[in-house]
Amino acid sequence: MEKVFKTYICALILSLLFFTSCNSSNPQLTESKTISVDSLNALWNAAWNNRDSTAVVNLMAKDALLISGRSQIKSLDSISAKFVHHFIGTLTDLQTKTLVMKTWSEGCYLSGTYVFHAMQSGKIIGKEEGVYTFIWEKQPDNTMKLKVLHMEEYK
Repeated sequence: MEKVFKTYICALILSLLFFTSCNSSNPQLTESKTISVDSLNALWNAAWNNRDSTAVVNLMAKDALLISGRSQIKSLDSISAKFVHHFIGTLTDLQTKTLVMKTWSEGCYLSGTYVFHAMQSGKIIGKEEGVYTFIWEKQPDNTMKLKVLHMEEYK
């Protein structure tokens, strides 16, 4: 049970990292602007740290894919129900560090490390660390949305 909890937390953090990495507070991309991976990561981290499930979900594409360990969750609705709403109150102080990134006109990817404090009943019960990779993709409305989130806890 603890391993499952940690896997979901890891996935959650990875998602957070990915969504805060490619643009501004309203992640939109115009032809004249460069994608800001750091600002996308900042949005992702802030959404999780503020326990704002709506903000987290709004950073993801409708056909997003979350991968963590052997688990795969497909579609925004499933990720929202099985991951975001399940874990939104179970972590605090999410921090991400981008180690590799690449941007292009239609999106970006980034990979790095994350750390957060796990919480249960409002109390910190441990520290979680791991790695993540996010793929952001430009949507038809020119917003940047998280398409793929891959997160793994350090063993």
